[in-house]
Amino acid sequence: MNTYDFNPSQIPQRRFTIPRLPSTQPAILIALLVTVGILTYFVGLMMVTPILGYASWHAYRETLIPESSAEQGVETGI
Repeated sequence: MNTYDFNPSQIPQRRFTIPRLPSTQPAILIALLVTVGILTYFVGLMMVTPILGYASWHAYRETLIPESSAEQGVETGI
């Protein structure tokens, strides 16, 4: 796939082709980390929030950017 062949209409198709079981594991982990952060009177949430933000940004980029573009080091602006 050429890096210029990427079409934004492929994003919804790619999102729904991801298997559901592996995508539920991060959701469970996020829920557990937030729960622990809340149960420690929000002190733990100060440590968990930046980590979850960083991880979710990279998960978002991995979902949207085609693998061939990422391997070639092409900056997409996302």
